Amino acid sequence: MKYFLAIYALAVAATISILGFRGENSRKPPLEIFPDMDRQLKVLEQSGNGVFADGSSDRMPPAYSVPRGNGLDLKTAFSPDSDARDKLADKVFNTGLEDGVVGLSGFPDQLEVNEELMREGKSQYTIYCSRCHGDLGNGKGVLSKFGLKPRNLTDPLEPDYLKLPDLPDGKKHGIEGYVVHVIAEGKNTMLGMKDRVGPKQRWAIALYVNALRKWLESRDKPTAEPVALEQSDSTSEDPALIAQGKALFQTKVCFTCHQVDPAVPAPAGGPLKATKFIGEFWGTSREVHVGIGGPIQKVKMDEAYFLESVENPMAKIVKGSVAGMAPLPTTLEERQALMAYVKSLSKASTTGEEQE
Repeated sequence: MKYFLAIYALAVAATISILGFRGENSRKPPLEIFPDMDRQLKVLEQSGNGVFADGSSDRMPPAYSVPRGNGLDLKTAFSPDSDARDKLADKVFNTGLEDGVVGLSGFPDQLEVNEELMREGKSQYTIYCSRCHGDLGNGKGVLSKFGLKPRNLTDPLEPDYLKLPDLPDGKKHGIEGYVVHVIAEGKNTMLGMKDRVGPKQRWAIALYVNALRKWLESRDKPTAEPVALEQSDSTSEDPALIAQGKALFQTKVCFTCHQVDPAVPAPAGGPLKATKFIGEFWGTSREVHVGIGGPIQKVKMDEAYFLESVENPMAKIVKGSVAGMAPLPTTLEERQALMAYVKSLSKASTTGEEQE
């Protein structure tokens, strides 16, 4: 018994000496047996940090990371430009609805509709929408083969084509604002994505869906036969027109996919197997698919084919290429200038390299 009491006394003394009297004030730091929870290796928000050049711990999200939260553009939210910040507070811009009820027809005034917005819409649509709604927005995505019935957003010839819900007092939804609203809040089994897709990205998706719908709506309508341009050699070789086409080839980012210099590959041309404008290609024949995965047809690289390919790139897709070029807004004059530039590349070529 005496040994037990001695051991017990030593254990109590050791515990008190290690842990100390709990609740007592002391100027000495406490002994931390497991300090990892109290002393974590992290930086606090809005604190200084000498590791980075700007001395701030807060960092912008890495490029291409998927946000979680409110989906706001952080650069705009913290911008010194008050007009840019006010745009984030605009209810129509954020929700797509006028008066909180009716989908806006068209796009908000503060949104610049251009090629950049179209490209962003295609990118965001591919990431968030294509798995259900399909690459063409017609509801034939991968998940449609597993019991789900995604909405057909673009093709009036396919079942379950999008019909906008009726509103009281004879009001009608605008398709653009309605799409933006559904992306944010969800519909039926579709969850809302406003925590991942910001307001600008939602409008960009609506713009891209519009482009897909207009193409699919027009593809089976009888149209006039393409009219070949009555051009003399002096017109097609006009240096000013060629220079304008060359500038458009850069600003419309055609160079990203279409290679024009044998020594400089196009950044995306290889993976997409895009047409190269190298060698004596103008006036030559090539095999194309009529539509995506459609029957094969032989066509001639001429004025009518080129103008159609720019205006409606998915009407005829070169055999072996990846269908991915979105219809971008161009005027007839711009398409003529692009054609003059591309045609000049064929004439200027002396390598005789066979067109791929």
